Amino acid sequence: MQSVLRMVLLDPCSDSRESLKRMLADMDPVWVEADCPRYDQFPEILSQTTPDIAVIGIDSDPVQGLEMVAETLRAHPKTRVFVTSSVSDSQRILQAMRSGAHEYLTSPVQIDDLLLALDRVRQSRGQNGARTGESMVIAVTGMVGGVGSTCIAVNLACALAADLSRRVVLVDLDMVLGDADVCLDIVHNYTLLDLVENINRLDFTLLKRSLVRHSSGVSFLPHPSSLAEISRIRPDSLKRVIGLLKATFTHVVLDLSNGFRETDIAAMQASDTVLLISQLNVSCLRNLSRLFKALEGSDGMVDHMKVVLNRVGAKDLNIPVERAEEAIGRKVFWQIPNDWQTITSSRNGGVPLVLHSPKSKVAVSINALADDLGGDGKREPEKASNGKRRGLFGLLS
Repeated sequence: MQSVLRMVLLDPCSDSRESLKRMLADMDPVWVEADCPRYDQFPEILSQTTPDIAVIGIDSDPVQGLEMVAETLRAHPKTRVFVTSSVSDSQRILQAMRSGAHEYLTSPVQIDDLLLALDRVRQSRGQNGARTGESMVIAVTGMVGGVGSTCIAVNLACALAADLSRRVVLVDLDMVLGDADVCLDIVHNYTLLDLVENINRLDFTLLKRSLVRHSSGVSFLPHPSSLAEISRIRPDSLKRVIGLLKATFTHVVLDLSNGFRETDIAAMQASDTVLLISQLNVSCLRNLSRLFKALEGSDGMVDHMKVVLNRVGAKDLNIPVERAEEAIGRKVFWQIPNDWQTITSSRNGGVPLVLHSPKSKVAVSINALADDLGGDGKREPEKASNGKRRGLFGLLS
């Protein structure tokens, strides 16, 4: 895991200083070493701490505050300086930038603005690429209904959580027919809608209180309770919620619908890896082929997509894997063996497969998948070896 970002706060205004401290309290990759209420005391605190980030509030005395920005950078050129102010006009921002500030945050500081600023600090230090706080987002979606995408999403989350160094959250984004809560036998009081409708005052305390903790170690966030509430979940708000989850969990697993709604697309765009769950039948392979063709030349989303075959070895699914790869023009990333009876027993009992039957061949495969994805998840998607794609139905006939 990455090293913690050490931070010191300077703000004579106690309300804004304490508000920022509360916001930072639950951010695991951040450690507030000291906070200071006076400009004249700050140089001594800096000399004792040498932080990665200094956050300086300038509303109490803008002239002295900006002088302290410049003095901080002269004494500690490697420290990144964030300026906070309730004034957001261009002149004040320009003054801060001329003093050397790396970030300008309008107070009261919004948590998603702070997360983006912290992410830029990590990128500048060569940590983590572009992912926030060492977190990985994995989206799971099926190519048709009934291919087992929810089962895989739930059990993947539980398998990831078996490693106690990981903090895992599962979000049910199949807004209409999602039943991840049934697979986990969970009763919940809050849903995704509660977070979305409180997005402007959302902090880590409210976030954690809205989640249900499963015995496997997975935290769970269900979809809205009624169909009428679905339209109130907007893609931009969903991305902000995912951003908060990334800041406090090492792994975020998103169980999507197979309808490619606006929220599904937003979730995919926010993900590091998208698992496309398929089976070896014509319907699934046709949809995979159509999807990859539709995304050609898109914003790089297809590069994060990995094909996972479920129920491999089932007698009713007899298309060879090699033929399937030729049809979709890509290599299969993972194969999960068929064990329908064990999966059905697990699902009906409301116990995740990796806990219900940990030695079953399906559980072993999903645990191995979790280990593979549990790291950086950056393995490049593989292309089919033949350069020419043949017609799908002609190939499979």
